[in-house]
Amino acid sequence: WTTALELPGVAPRGGVYFAGAHAHPGGTLEAIGMATAAIAEAVGPSAR
Repeated sequence: WTTALELPGVAPRGGVYFAGAHAHPGGTLEAIGMATAAIAEAVGPSAR
């Protein structure tokens, strides 16, 4: 995985996330899944 960001899908500034087919040119299903997983880890569980 090559990216300018530390984690795929997570911007270096808090609160900005990128996921989906249009988040990166040539995004594959695997890359979209990795970005989604990185976002979920960064955001954490929702409050109930």
